[in-house]
Amino acid sequence: MPTDTPQRPEAHPPESDGLYGRRTFVQLSLQGALTLALGAAMPVRLAAAAATPPKGHAESTRQMAALLRKIVRESDPLLNPYRCSEQVALLRPLVAQAKTMQEAFNLRTRLAEQLLDAAMPEEALAEYEGIEKMVSENSLPLGENER
Repeated sequence: MPTDTPQRPEAHPPESDGLYGRRTFVQLSLQGALTLALGAAMPVRLAAAAATPPKGHAESTRQMAALLRKIVRESDPLLNPYRCSEQVALLRPLVAQAKTMQEAFNLRTRLAEQLLDAAMPEEALAEYEGIEKMVSENSLPLGENER
């Protein structure tokens, strides 16, 4: 009984004894190597495409950066515990302008703490030694939490 669907011939039929000839073997080997090379290169190409940063920043990113710059520019460093270096620069003149010993003690203590937080331990140690000297020379009474 005849079939209506045509039979697909093999792409590279083996020779009569079931073995491939030299030409067919080389063609199949090259096709296999090319397929492997393309398959191996695909993940690399996909990763490179994903790693490419987008061109420019989104408008919302630019707005957020502008807002953060404005906050840093307009905020008071003395009220922000993370701006230690800026606090040190602002506290030094305040210590020099202190009118009372208690005010000088409080400002110098805060300055020493900010020096420590700003990774300036030598300067902080010198400030603490100066505070200790000031307290002993002026007989300042210290509370429990100030010792």
